[in-house]
This record gives sequence, C-alpha cells and structure tokens, in this order.
Amino acid sequence: MKILFISKKQKIASWSDSILKLKENLDSLHGVEVKGFEIDTGSISRYLENGRRLRPILDRYDFDLVFVNHVICAWPILAVIGGFKGVKVLALHETEPVLGYGFLLKNIFNVPIKQWIRYPHFWNSHPLAKFDRVFILNDQQRLYGKYSKKYKQVNYLGVDEKRFFPIEKTGKGRRAFFPFGLDRFEKGYEIAEKAVREYPDLELVRGGNIPNSEMPGVYQNADMLILPTLYETYSLSLLEAMASNIFVVVNRSVGLIENLGKDYTEAELIDFGIAVCDRSVDSFTEGINRILTKIEAGKIPRTRELLQKEKLSGIETAKRVKEVFANLIHEGA
Repeated sequence: MKILFISKKQKIASWSDSILKLKENLDSLHGVEVKGFEIDTGSISRYLENGRRLRPILDRYDFDLVFVNHVICAWPILAVIGGFKGVKVLALHETEPVLGYGFLLKNIFNVPIKQWIRYPHFWNSHPLAKFDRVFILNDQQRLYGKYSKKYKQVNYLGVDEKRFFPIEKTGKGRRAFFPFGLDRFEKGYEIAEKAVREYPDLELVRGGNIPNSEMPGVYQNADMLILPTLYETYSLSLLEAMASNIFVVVNRSVGLIENLGKDYTEAELIDFGIAVCDRSVDSFTEGINRILTKIEAGKIPRTRELLQKEKLSGIETAKRVKEVFANLIHEGA
C-alpha cells in the first residue's frame, strides 16, 4: 500500500504534531509505504505554488491513495488531485465550519481577522467534490447532505502513551488543568475559573504558554482536566489527560465525548473518571464536586483504561486507519 500523505507545514506543536505522528505510525506498519508532502502556507505566493510542486510527485510515483489533512491543504492542489487515478481521502478536523458564519458574526471582535475566512461553509464544502471519502471525527461534521455518502467517521488521531503516562501523585494540594490560554475565548476559561472558585483548596492551572516538552509533566501533576470548551471536533487535550490517567470534567459537545457516548452512558463514564457536563458554571461546579468526592474517597481514575479499551493510542489509531485505507483501495472507493 503506497500512500501520499499531504499535511500542512508544521509551525506549532499540537494538531500538526499529531498529524505527523500518524504519518510516522502508518509508515511503521507492515505493508505500508508513506511519502510525505508539506503544504507551505507561509505566504500567498508559496501557497499557490504547492500544486505545481505536487504535480511531478504524482507523475513519478505510483500511489494507491492520497491522504490530505486539513481543508487548507486541499485548495491549492484541487486541479492536480482531480486527475489522480487512485483513492483520494480528505481528513477534516476544523471546528470553524461547524460553528459557522453566525458564530463569527456574533463574536466578530473576538476572532482574529485572519481567521474569518475559516467560518463560511464554502471554503470547507467546495473541495469535498474532488475526494472519494471524507474522514470526520464526529457527527456534527456531517454538514453537507449532498456529500453524505462520502463521509467516513474514523478516530484517526491518537496519543503517544509513551510520552503521556501516569505517575503517583505526591503532596496534599489539588490541581485542575485548563489547557488553553486566555486568547481562546471559545474554550470557556471564565466557566472554569468560576466553577473552581467554589473549591478554595483546588488550584486552577492555565495553559497557553506551556512549552510542548513540559506538557506531560503538567498532566501528571494535575488531578483533573477541565474542558468547558464551546466545541471541539475531537480534543487532543482529552486524549492526553486520559493517557495520563487523570480525572476529566468536560462539556458534552466535545467530539470524543460524543463518540464515547454512543457506547457508554454518562454513569459508566463517571465510573471511569469522566464527568460529562452542560456548558454552564453550575454544571461544571457539580462535575468538579463529583470528581473531588471520588478523590476524597480514595478512588483512582480509570481514564487510561478507557483509552486503551477504545484503542486510542497512536499506533492503534494507525492500524485502524490502515484497515480503512485497505478497504477503500479494494473497493476502488
């Protein structure tokens, strides 16, 4: 199986890092050969040059499948990719099209101008016509009925369990981790801060400027993750918390929670250590209380157990993607 893996040129860690890890894990599997191609978004001229750079690669190699990550990687290569004879897969993980133009208008002064273009549906829907399958991470991404047969829901992003792992907690202090900075207004820091304020012995640790290399230690030293975000297509922060085996207090609209909710009740999720909440201060205050009650009773979180049960590690995710790719190639999509 020969795959051309197209991704955005990496500038910061997180999503980009996880996409490249998927590429590495796929390439490590038996019977899979992966060649990478990075879309340069450094300037308009370089962005427009990506199609010209890709053409000779498609002509030179005999790929079975082209896998394009992020809709921003699809636009500059639409003309070139349209003539490719193998299977074409586009993976979507953007939140903006789901939130929509109405969200942008309502929050126009909070969203940076350079991000305005991400919200109109046209930029997300138009490239779909050129692809055989569209990978999505949750049902809310099924935005366009005319492409309903192209959608394939796959948990295609995993977490590195060797990098994120639990340690034995020391000390008496309790810490809750909010993994974003104040610049991400939609992530709900105000809700987290007001909910935690009800528990004087609980310290709220805020992310945003924590170096990527230090993130595993931050999770290990936290007792719980607090995630009152308006919407997440999936949530790598949730995966990292689960791999670190800490408790979680989370909004039910997070994509991974939506997926888990198909197989587990909220009562079962709380048994694993995940408190599912509405996006309100009262609901998160109650969710934190449920977790603190467990901690005071000596209960140990089982979120890592759930992660492993659902096969959400990086290598297991790659195996799942490989199987989906093999079926698509066999079917000719």
